[in-house]
Order: sequence, then structure tokens, then C-alpha cells
Amino acid sequence: MPSFYNTNSNYGACSPFEATSKESLAETMHPTFRLWAEDRWEEDQDADLDSKGDYIAQAIDQMRREFIAGLAER
Repeated sequence: MPSFYNTNSNYGACSPFEATSKESLAETMHPTFRLWAEDRWEEDQDADLDSKGDYIAQAIDQMRREFIAGLAER
């Protein structure tokens, strides 16, 4: 199984993580991305209360893309 290193310090430890793919590793991070997105929404003074679901979905998608882009295979 391949090992991946996280090179983006915004997304935690750089330790080697074993996963079948970058995408499958990002999937394991989904609960954490959700927590971070909810925190971001609560901190955003301009967030529209009616669009919480959309805001969180977009934030999770952005984090997932950035996380995958920051993974290096060993």
C-alpha cells in the first residue's frame, strides 16, 4: 500500500499515512473537514444563517482539494 506525506501544514501532521490513494486518504479526513468547516462558519461574521449547509459543503470541498494537492507519495 502506498504511503503519503502531507506537505500542507494547514492540514495537520506530515507523518506517512498508508492509503490506497490520495482520494481515499482524503475521505478518512471528511469528519475532520466537517468540524473545521463548522468552526469556520461560526467564526465568519458575514455568513448567512440560511446558507449554513452550502457554506459548509463548499468549505469541505475546498479543504479536500487543498489536502489532496498537498499529499506527496513516497
